[in-house]
Amino acid sequence: MATQIEGLQALHPCDAEAVAHIISKLARGDMGTAELDYVLDLLARAGMGGGNHPLTKGTHMASFLNQRGKATKASARKPKYNARGIHAHGMYFSSKGEHSRFLQLTSLLNDGRITHLEFQPRFRFAHNGIQLGYYDADFRYNVADEQRMVVEDVKGMVLPVYKMKRKMLAAWYPEAWQAFQEIPSKDVDKKWMMRIPDPGECRPKKP
Repeated sequence: MATQIEGLQALHPCDAEAVAHIISKLARGDMGTAELDYVLDLLARAGMGGGNHPLTKGTHMASFLNQRGKATKASARKPKYNARGIHAHGMYFSSKGEHSRFLQLTSLLNDGRITHLEFQPRFRFAHNGIQLGYYDADFRYNVADEQRMVVEDVKGMVLPVYKMKRKMLAAWYPEAWQAFQEIPSKDVDKKWMMRIPDPGECRPKKP
């Protein structure tokens, strides 16, 4: 279905299918708020915000996008849970803590203490060829002297959907889970200033 809707080519195939499914629900008047927010986020990521895009023009979603899409035009990722997003370095950070940690890791990279720094690495979940979703960590890098990988998430509020994705990460990517570190946002500029977590130091006891 996704291939039949103009404008979805900019999205990843599994995201495009999800948006196409939600658009079909909208046409039946069966669109939920959470689903609308999901679509807005995906469209913003693809630079497709607003109600005049071919994907939404002439549909009921256009009015929703024109009313609520102003925020998505201003940011590539929607700020969550009252966190203030920051645009910097050509990227969007969902919180001050995430941006601060990025600056710290960039310095560690320049000092040669870490290598292969990645911003928002994506872990996809699939079963029997069916895409079930994905989890975007904040950072992934290697510790130079130890040759070990670290997957970091700078986390403020921990909600059920995040816990579910954490479990899925442990099930689908056990190596990434062993390397996982959950850095409290409030401690980024204090305890974690220019620090690299030790193995398992900040990994939750349970996924």
